[in-house]
Amino acid sequence: MNTAITVTPSMLISGFIAFCAGLSCIAGAIGWVVKMIHAAKAPAKRVDERLEALENTVEDYKDYFDNDQRRMESIEAGSRVTQKALLALLSHGIDGNDVDAMRAAKAELQEYLIERN
Repeated sequence: MNTAITVTPSMLISGFIAFCAGLSCIAGAIGWVVKMIHAAKAPAKRVDERLEALENTVEDYKDYFDNDQRRMESIEAGSRVTQKALLALLSHGIDGNDVDAMRAAKAELQEYLIERN
């Protein structure tokens, strides 16, 4: 049992090459796993980017809708004042007596025209 173990340079080189080959296979397998993980996450990343772009677009449109809402309210207020003035004119034209309503409509119309800008 006293056998001597001898290591030759060719055995060292072949062992080193085997070690490098094993390391290369392990690195390739890890690279493949990482590539698969990135490929699996790519659709979610694209969806997140699209969702963020859509949220930004919705915020822009929300601002537009808010501006439109304020403009519509302004138009409705002007229309109400104009209709009250027209009603006072009709009432005065029919009766000839409703001067107080004419003055009130004039004052309201003046106030609206001054304050709208």
